[in-house]
Amino acid sequence: MIDPRLRFVFARRGFVIWIGLFAIGVVSESTAATVEVAVVTADGESVTGGLAEMSDVAIALDLGSEVRTIPLENASRIDFSHSSLPPLPTVVELRSGSKIRVSQVTWDGDDLKLTPSRQAPLTLPVARLRSIRYRTGNPATDTTWLGWNEDARRGDRLAVRRDEKTLDSIDGTVVGIGPQTVQFEMAGNTIAAPIAKLEGILFSSTNPNAESPADPIRVVDTSGSQYLAASVRLAPESEHLDIQLPGQIGHSIPLDQVMSIGFAGGVLRLVEAEVASSRFLAGQNSDAFPAWMQNWFEPRAGEEGSDDSDVVLMRSPSEIRFRIPEGYEKLKVAVRRHPEVDWFLPVGVEVLTDEEVVWSATLEDRESLGLELELGDARTVTLRTSSIGRERDSTTSADPTKDRSNSLLPHQLGGQIQWFGGRLLK
Repeated sequence: MIDPRLRFVFARRGFVIWIGLFAIGVVSESTAATVEVAVVTADGESVTGGLAEMSDVAIALDLGSEVRTIPLENASRIDFSHSSLPPLPTVVELRSGSKIRVSQVTWDGDDLKLTPSRQAPLTLPVARLRSIRYRTGNPATDTTWLGWNEDARRGDRLAVRRDEKTLDSIDGTVVGIGPQTVQFEMAGNTIAAPIAKLEGILFSSTNPNAESPADPIRVVDTSGSQYLAASVRLAPESEHLDIQLPGQIGHSIPLDQVMSIGFAGGVLRLVEAEVASSRFLAGQNSDAFPAWMQNWFEPRAGEEGSDDSDVVLMRSPSEIRFRIPEGYEKLKVAVRRHPEVDWFLPVGVEVLTDEEVVWSATLEDRESLGLELELGDARTVTLRTSSIGRERDSTTSADPTKDRSNSLLPHQLGGQIQWFGGRLLK
């Protein structure tokens, strides 16, 4: 049997693949150490074979009788048959969007060394960090943590878990991280904050999503880490997948720890998704808001290039519904009151998948709240706000169309809401 091997020659325009077949001997079976995978193409075809090689532009699958090449531009994902392991609680999130579960974090000058589970350490500049979360979240603490994590900050923040439902914050500057404490400077004084008391660390950032790659390759390992890579490579007969993170940061993952590799743009900004419907819900005051005024009151996405380019602006009560493209499985988004608002009536916020409410909360002041939501088979996601000030009938449900308020103007002053950092993930 001839063992076929591939040699690629790539042209600068598009790419041209030249396949050279050469004989290396007669053997009873392939000698290459391949891992069985299923490659799903962009048109839905699934091809199963041994993952022999992967470059920046193509995947080589050993099908036994032949080697098939699949251009990366035609690939949607690669699924491995490995089983997941219990995840480590500590998660380090990079500014580029990668979430790495680690067993150890070591601070060394301007660099941080991370030790992912059963993998070689990864060293990167502290400036590349977005957050470190030491504890496993729950629905109560997730809402606060995810909201803070999406906020722009000029300083660092320690998140302290007061109890199982409440987080407190301390702002300052992280100057060191040890195995038991975080060295934290505030008002000129340095304290040693016990890690056992912390929810985590949120690092300073004026634009938290600025370093996300335009078309990331999402690599998920068996420990639950998610690497958003700029490129991935697998050399022939190698037992490790080499990934390149933004900022020229390299890392190597053993093949027996890779769960999946997702291509074809794993992140879609919510403001770029198709809007199915958008409306201001005037309720009983609908006569005061004729159709032509919807152009001003209805929700809208920020303009490209503006400070609000990643923001959906809503005036309560209103809703906006987005279509979920095929393949997207998770929503990440945060919500806050508009910075110019100084009238703080409570405002209800909800997220619906198709027609079902799956998340709700109340904005009381300038706090930011956030969520990560599995979308399942849902085809639409709706963001909704409702005014729940004192004038509202306490027997009324959260449906903003049933708002009993007699005056909309105060609610408009206090009910301007921003949904920000919204992303659909594959």
